[in-house]
Amino acid sequence: MSLLADVLAHRFGLQATLNQWMRAHPIPHATLLMGKGLFDEQQPGFVGTYSGGASLPQTREAIEDAEAIICVGTCFTDTITAGFTHRIAPEKSIEVQPFSARVGARWFSGIDMQAAVDALITLSEELAPWHTDVRRISSPTVLDTGHLTQRHFWQTLQKYLQPHDIVLGDQGRLPLVSRH
Repeated sequence: MSLLADVLAHRFGLQATLNQWMRAHPIPHATLLMGKGLFDEQQPGFVGTYSGGASLPQTREAIEDAEAIICVGTCFTDTITAGFTHRIAPEKSIEVQPFSARVGARWFSGIDMQAAVDALITLSEELAPWHTDVRRISSPTVLDTGHLTQRHFWQTLQKYLQPHDIVLGDQGRLPLVSRH
Protein backbone atom coordinates (compact mmCIF):
# COMPACT_ATOMS: atom_id res chain seq x y z
CA MET A 1 0.00 0.00 0.00
CA SER A 2 1.18 3.57 -0.67
CA LEU A 3 -0.25 7.01 0.02
CA LEU A 4 -0.08 10.01 -2.29
CA ALA A 5 -1.46 13.30 -1.01
CA ASP A 6 -1.72 16.75 -2.53
CA VAL A 7 -2.85 20.32 -2.09
CA LEU A 8 -6.54 19.61 -1.39
CA ALA A 9 -5.61 17.48 1.63
CA HIS A 10 -3.72 20.49 2.96
CA ARG A 11 -6.44 22.97 2.03
CA PHE A 12 -9.13 20.89 3.76
CA GLY A 13 -7.14 20.57 6.99
CA LEU A 14 -5.88 16.97 6.87
CA GLN A 15 -2.18 17.71 7.47
CA ALA A 16 -2.21 16.73 11.16
CA THR A 17 -4.38 13.66 10.52
CA LEU A 18 -2.16 12.39 7.69
CA ASN A 19 1.07 12.96 9.65
CA GLN A 20 -0.33 11.22 12.71
CA TRP A 21 -1.44 8.30 10.50
CA MET A 22 2.01 7.97 8.91
CA ARG A 23 3.73 8.14 12.34
CA ALA A 24 1.47 5.41 13.71
CA HIS A 25 1.48 3.17 10.62
CA PRO A 26 4.23 4.25 8.22
CA ILE A 27 3.70 3.18 4.65
CA PRO A 28 5.47 4.59 1.60
CA HIS A 29 4.00 8.05 1.13
CA ALA A 30 4.69 11.09 -1.05
CA THR A 31 3.19 14.37 -2.14
CA LEU A 32 2.68 15.95 -5.50
CA LEU A 33 4.47 19.26 -5.99
CA MET A 34 1.54 21.42 -4.86
CA GLY A 35 1.25 19.33 -1.68
CA LYS A 36 4.90 19.85 -0.73
CA GLY A 37 5.10 20.52 3.00
CA LEU A 38 2.08 18.39 3.80
CA PHE A 39 4.20 15.63 5.41
CA ASP A 40 7.12 15.62 7.79
CA GLU A 41 9.71 14.66 5.19
CA GLN A 42 12.07 13.23 7.83
CA GLN A 43 9.65 10.57 9.08
CA PRO A 44 9.95 6.91 8.07
CA GLY A 45 8.11 6.06 4.89
CA PHE A 46 8.36 9.45 3.19
CA VAL A 47 9.64 8.68 -0.32
CA GLY A 48 9.80 12.15 -1.85
CA THR A 49 7.86 14.32 -4.23
CA TYR A 50 6.02 12.35 -6.88
CA SER A 51 5.95 13.81 -10.40
CA GLY A 52 5.01 10.87 -12.60
CA GLY A 53 7.78 10.04 -15.06
CA ALA A 54 9.96 12.87 -13.73
CA SER A 55 10.11 11.32 -10.23
CA LEU A 56 13.17 9.63 -8.85
CA PRO A 57 12.88 5.97 -9.87
CA GLN A 58 12.70 4.92 -6.21
CA THR A 59 9.85 7.35 -5.51
CA ARG A 60 7.93 6.29 -8.59
CA GLU A 61 8.35 2.61 -7.73
CA ALA A 62 7.27 3.08 -4.10
CA ILE A 63 4.06 4.82 -5.15
CA GLU A 64 3.07 3.22 -8.46
CA ASP A 65 4.12 -0.38 -7.77
CA ALA A 66 2.18 -0.69 -4.52
CA GLU A 67 -0.67 -3.21 -4.48
CA ALA A 68 -3.05 -0.40 -3.52
CA ILE A 69 -2.54 3.35 -3.88
CA ILE A 70 -4.47 5.78 -1.71
CA CYS A 71 -4.71 9.26 -3.25
CA VAL A 72 -5.91 12.01 -0.90
CA GLY A 73 -6.72 15.43 -2.33
CA THR A 74 -4.70 14.84 -5.50
CA CYS A 75 -4.95 17.12 -8.53
CA PHE A 76 -3.23 15.46 -11.48
CA THR A 77 -2.28 18.15 -13.99
CA ASP A 78 0.13 18.20 -16.91
CA THR A 79 2.80 20.29 -15.16
CA ILE A 80 2.56 18.40 -11.86
CA THR A 81 2.85 14.95 -13.50
CA ALA A 82 5.39 15.78 -16.25
CA GLY A 83 2.80 15.71 -19.00
CA PHE A 84 0.43 13.17 -17.40
CA THR A 85 3.16 10.50 -17.15
CA HIS A 86 1.83 9.17 -13.85
CA ARG A 87 0.84 5.50 -13.80
CA ILE A 88 -1.83 5.13 -11.16
CA ALA A 89 -4.35 2.60 -12.35
CA PRO A 90 -7.90 3.29 -11.18
CA GLU A 91 -8.49 -0.41 -10.52
CA LYS A 92 -5.81 -0.49 -7.82
CA SER A 93 -6.38 2.93 -6.29
CA ILE A 94 -8.65 4.70 -3.85
CA GLU A 95 -9.13 8.41 -4.45
CA VAL A 96 -10.41 10.71 -1.70
CA GLN A 97 -11.53 14.18 -2.72
CA PRO A 98 -13.19 16.88 -0.58
CA PHE A 99 -16.78 15.71 -1.20
CA SER A 100 -16.45 12.35 -2.94
CA ALA A 101 -14.39 9.20 -3.08
CA ARG A 102 -13.56 6.58 -5.67
CA VAL A 103 -12.77 2.93 -5.06
CA GLY A 104 -11.65 1.28 -8.28
CA ALA A 105 -13.97 2.55 -11.00
CA ARG A 106 -16.87 3.40 -8.68
CA TRP A 107 -17.42 6.95 -7.41
CA PHE A 108 -19.32 7.79 -4.22
CA SER A 109 -20.58 11.34 -3.74
CA GLY A 110 -21.45 13.21 -0.56
CA ILE A 111 -18.56 11.72 1.40
CA ASP A 112 -16.63 14.04 3.70
CA MET A 113 -12.87 13.92 3.12
CA GLN A 114 -12.04 13.67 6.84
CA ALA A 115 -14.56 10.84 7.33
CA ALA A 116 -13.15 8.92 4.36
CA VAL A 117 -9.57 9.28 5.63
CA ASP A 118 -10.67 8.23 9.14
CA ALA A 119 -12.20 5.06 7.65
CA LEU A 120 -8.97 4.34 5.75
CA ILE A 121 -6.95 4.84 8.94
CA THR A 122 -9.14 2.29 10.72
CA LEU A 123 -8.62 -0.19 7.87
CA SER A 124 -4.86 0.38 7.85
CA GLU A 125 -4.70 -0.33 11.59
CA GLU A 126 -6.13 -3.78 10.88
CA LEU A 127 -3.55 -4.32 8.10
CA ALA A 128 -0.58 -2.68 9.88
CA PRO A 129 1.33 -5.89 10.72
CA TRP A 130 1.62 -6.63 7.00
CA HIS A 131 3.48 -3.39 6.30
CA THR A 132 6.94 -3.71 7.78
CA ASP A 133 9.22 -2.82 4.84
CA VAL A 134 9.31 0.98 4.98
CA ARG A 135 12.49 2.51 3.62
CA ARG A 136 13.59 6.10 3.37
CA ILE A 137 14.40 7.11 -0.18
CA SER A 138 17.51 9.21 -0.54
CA SER A 139 18.66 11.21 -3.51
CA PRO A 140 21.05 9.40 -5.82
CA THR A 141 24.70 10.34 -5.67
CA VAL A 142 25.66 12.43 -8.66
CA LEU A 143 29.19 12.89 -9.88
CA ASP A 144 30.07 16.59 -10.02
CA THR A 145 31.08 17.17 -13.63
CA GLY A 146 31.20 20.94 -13.23
CA HIS A 147 28.25 21.37 -15.62
CA LEU A 148 25.23 23.28 -14.40
CA THR A 149 22.23 20.97 -14.53
CA GLN A 150 18.90 21.04 -12.70
CA ARG A 151 19.97 18.16 -10.46
CA HIS A 152 23.34 19.75 -9.66
CA PHE A 153 21.79 23.15 -9.02
CA TRP A 154 19.16 21.84 -6.57
CA GLN A 155 21.55 19.48 -4.78
CA THR A 156 23.94 22.38 -4.26
CA LEU A 157 21.14 24.69 -3.10
CA GLN A 158 19.75 22.16 -0.61
CA LYS A 159 23.03 22.17 1.31
CA TYR A 160 22.34 25.76 2.36
CA LEU A 161 18.62 25.62 3.08
CA GLN A 162 17.49 25.82 6.70
CA PRO A 163 14.13 24.86 8.22
CA HIS A 164 11.42 27.42 7.39
CA ASP A 165 13.36 28.84 4.40
CA ILE A 166 11.13 29.61 1.43
CA VAL A 167 12.21 28.87 -2.13
CA LEU A 168 10.11 30.47 -4.83
CA GLY A 169 10.39 29.14 -8.36
CA ASP A 170 8.53 29.92 -11.53
CA GLN A 171 8.00 28.08 -14.78
CA GLY A 172 8.32 29.76 -18.09
CA ARG A 173 10.22 32.63 -19.57
CA LEU A 174 11.61 35.59 -17.73
CA PRO A 175 9.76 38.81 -18.50
CA LEU A 176 11.41 41.27 -20.81
CA VAL A 177 12.40 44.51 -19.17
CA SER A 178 12.57 47.65 -21.24
CA ARG A 179 13.82 51.03 -20.15
CA HIS A 180 12.88 54.31 -21.69
